[in-house]
Amino acid sequence: MKFTPELLIKLSMIIDKMEIADKIAKIEKGSNEEVGKAVMAIIFSKIYKAENEIYAWIAEVKEISIDDAKKVDLFLLISEFKKSEFYEKLKPFLPLAQD
Repeated sequence: MKFTPELLIKLSMIIDKMEIADKIAKIEKGSNEEVGKAVMAIIFSKIYKAENEIYAWIAEVKEISIDDAKKVDLFLLISEFKKSEFYEKLKPFLPLAQD
């Protein structure tokens, strides 16, 4: 799994299309679990707005077709991401990156 600047920019576009950045920024401080639940609720409530872009992003990250991306096990994808060099470098900046 290789994260390029292009993938990061596309992820930014997805977040923008979902209109969630401001909502996430306004989450009250709390335990990692509380904050994590709030972030996930926001994402799940707006993910439909960027459906096609998310499939395309997953396809590009995994180097698979969009049809295959629609069938990806998201828990496996997250697990792979957490093992990536990109995640390790990003981890100090993520308050929810606790294992």
